[in-house]
Amino acid sequence: MVLDWLPSRSAALLVGNGASEGSAPSFFNCYTVASGAFNLQVATLGKKAMEFVHMTENSSCWVQSFCLKAYARPTKLESTDSDYYHDFPIPSCPGTLADPDNSGSLTLVL
Repeated sequence: MVLDWLPSRSAALLVGNGASEGSAPSFFNCYTVASGAFNLQVATLGKKAMEFVHMTENSSCWVQSFCLKAYARPTKLESTDSDYYHDFPIPSCPGTLADPDNSGSLTLVL
């Protein structure tokens, strides 16, 4: 059964933190909520891989599964075309706002 009456989902850029301070539960919650409404792409400064701390057993399993997906590989925040994205969810993690903002990259994208 094809549901062609459903509109295609908009794209959103989830701004991650490439530092070793990323909170797994916070990222997990933000991603889960946003992925229900958007097609997500992850971006970090310099295309750095995300590292997570504060992992529970549930979030550890989710992170391992998530990291295997192609869309989990971050794109470079500094060269992102903001016109393509309709939203910019940012997980509540130490450094997520400070690092991109201090570099000026987040200001350029938004």
